[in-house]
Amino acid sequence: MKDSKDFTVNAQEEDNKQKFLQDDFFFPITSKEERVEIENKANTGDAEAQFDLGDYYFIGDSNAFNKRDVKKAVHWYIKAAEQGHLRAQCRLGKNYLEGRIPHDLMSEEQAVNWLTNAAEKGHAESQNVLGYLYYFT
Repeated sequence: MKDSKDFTVNAQEEDNKQKFLQDDFFFPITSKEERVEIENKANTGDAEAQFDLGDYYFIGDSNAFNKRDVKKAVHWYIKAAEQGHLRAQCRLGKNYLEGRIPHDLMSEEQAVNWLTNAAEKGHAESQNVLGYLYYFT
């Protein structure tokens, strides 16, 4: 018979699997109040908050206060990327190339430019994505 510790470990493993299945997205926003706080930071130019909002809107969830909105996500990723946020630059390029960002919001040239900029600054994931792109095309 399993004790409660086993169930806790299993629940934690399932939680980790769910996080993995969400790709590498993470957003520390779990309530409307937190969203408002991060939006305030983002609106004052905080690149990390802008990136977090990008993830928040890109993923969406079952909460009534957060419906998936790719257009808003791209808006916030671009705001962060324009300030040199390397993960935002990678996220824009990678998601576009993987078909997650509609062509009317961004072009392939823009996607590759964001990836190239981040890769040239040493961002490993961007370098990896560009390597695959150049190898397989």
